[in-house]
Amino acid sequence: MVLVLVLGDLHIPHRAPKLPDKFKALLVPGKISCILCTGNIADKPTLDYLRTLASEVHCVRGDFDDAVSLPGVADSLPETKLVTVGDFKVGVVHGHQLVPWGDAESLGAMQRQLDADVLISGHTHRFATYEYEGKLFINPGSATGAFTPTLGLGETATPSFVLMDLQGAQAVIYVYELVGGEVKVKKIEHTRGAPAAVVAAPPPAPPPAAPPPADPPPADPPPADPPPADPPPADPPPADPPPADPPPAPVSTTEPPPTEPSPTEPPAPAEEPAPPAAAPLAAIPPPEASSAELAPPSTQADDDAPPAEGAPAVPESS
Repeated sequence: MVLVLVLGDLHIPHRAPKLPDKFKALLVPGKISCILCTGNIADKPTLDYLRTLASEVHCVRGDFDDAVSLPGVADSLPETKLVTVGDFKVGVVHGHQLVPWGDAESLGAMQRQLDADVLISGHTHRFATYEYEGKLFINPGSATGAFTPTLGLGETATPSFVLMDLQGAQAVIYVYELVGGEVKVKKIEHTRGAPAAVVAAPPPAPPPAAPPPADPPPADPPPADPPPADPPPADPPPADPPPADPPPAPVSTTEPPPTEPSPTEPPAPAEEPAPPAAAPLAAIPPPEASSAELAPPSTQADDDAPPAEGAPAVPESS
């Protein structure tokens, strides 16, 4: 395991009095393998303090180091540096040389120029880490939260630094930020040749000049008239009137002449009543019997009685 401290833009004592005490309490001598600094330390006592934390300190020259407190020392600091730490090639640059400052494409060109696996830069005083074109880019921000004109109106820098734990192709990045008087820590994991597990957005480039106002878009045409509503259904044709009653037949006012019997046809004689039809024999009632009972008919013939006139003779029995 190789533990690397990454920091920069301290600007002590011109823009910040010292490194925050809560950061100093975390930076224990003998635990850090090497220090990578993006420059703008601004005074020699601070550089000497960093050398007490690790035996190997690599620092590049910042734009403020040239003009202020490190005459002679700043001349010995390079503009860029490539350091091999573990299995990683780490490039370091302050970043004021790149235009626009903090631009991802400009930093990518510097990374390709140095042939680095990780590029560390500063100058913007804003922490940022992101993966671009398969490489890891880290800006540790300002360790003291120093002011810089690159900040937006009303924006203040957050004190921050980074610890990198390198093991083979694995890099675990710990981001320390002082927020509201408390130290906040974020962890980011990265594998060389693979995207970072957590990717922060690249730092924003300065806004371009406002383009001339474009011609206003043409006004929207007035809405088309709505289609006319369907006309109401026509009234149904009137029903045929009922047939008129036929006119009454004219009433003759003259009485018909009386009919007279024809002189050629004599009046028909009155029909005489037909004689009554003869009643059937069965309907003629028998003569009334006397009060004496009728004797039953005799079954023996009266031999002495003469046969009735016209009646057939009864054959004698043999």
